[in-house]
Amino acid sequence: MTAVVEHHDNSLSLHLHLDAARIEWTQKARRRESDLQLMIRFASASGNQIGKIPLQTIHLTLAPEHHAVALRDGSFQLEKKGSRIFVNVPDDSSVVNVIDRKTGGLTKWELNGAKANYPMALDEDDHRLFVVTRRPPLLVVLDTDTGKEVARVPVGGSCDDVYFDAERKRIYALAGEGFISVIQQNDPNHYALSANIPTTVGVRTGVFFGTSLYVGVPAAGLEPAQIWNYAVPE
Repeated sequence: MTAVVEHHDNSLSLHLHLDAARIEWTQKARRRESDLQLMIRFASASGNQIGKIPLQTIHLTLAPEHHAVALRDGSFQLEKKGSRIFVNVPDDSSVVNVIDRKTGGLTKWELNGAKANYPMALDEDDHRLFVVTRRPPLLVVLDTDTGKEVARVPVGGSCDDVYFDAERKRIYALAGEGFISVIQQNDPNHYALSANIPTTVGVRTGVFFGTSLYVGVPAAGLEPAQIWNYAVPE
């Protein structure tokens, strides 16, 4: 799965180099804002595109300075109402980097011994960041006001994607061990594992869109790569 960024404002450049493991953004002098349309592209094992789903338009305000953050396999989230970017950095003793897009300031949040933090999701309204680690397999919930941990819940192992369902107050963690861990947010400080929904071994990535969770199923034997659609129950 590769991320595709499209924009039409020459005052801002945002580049995702997933193979080179870097994300870079630059701000030119003339203007300070730009709208970006983020797209997700599912690719089969042979690299052929088999689907593309628009996610959301994100409004960015960046300082003129140039910033670069090593991503490796970590993911990132951007505030829509604020100015921060949250970045998983598993190679830096498994921390979350918090970058202020206005000032360029950098803060690092620890994960209290949990390591291999790859996917993350954001509940901006409740000021909660959801980080999934592999060693051990956990959902770690951080308070975005303080950077402190408020909860942790065991989830499936080898997770690469996690999504927050704001309408139903659920978190969906795609575990490569062969199931989707569903965590219920009872309130911003209390969470419980409500189900482990079977998939198949190797299903780690997907996209949550509307009332469906689409997951990418790798090719196996004579079976080609596929996209499976899981309907989200009320």
